[in-house]
Amino acid sequence: MAKRKPKFKIGQLHDVSTWADIHYENQRSSFDITSETEDFEKRIDYENDEGKLLIHTVQDMLFYIINESTHHRSLIEVDFESNGLKPFRTNYITYKQ
Repeated sequence: MAKRKPKFKIGQLHDVSTWADIHYENQRSSFDITSETEDFEKRIDYENDEGKLLIHTVQDMLFYIINESTHHRSLIEVDFESNGLKPFRTNYITYKQ
């Protein structure tokens, strides 16, 4: 698996006009990572945004990404409901339809 430097910082804001390109690039990168990985138990050393050294398996990192996306979709739903709006479905299967 090739080392990749993050293009974005945590919490960085982007103009809505760039979201489709960022989404496509993220999807492509995720596909590349899962396609190139032969050992999902491989441990990866990396630094978080605070410069702290972390070590996790590829499998753990992928699980984190999935879990974190679920968390953020839930936050969107709660925000909609708290503002009197009907939430829309944000699950993957609905997205793919």
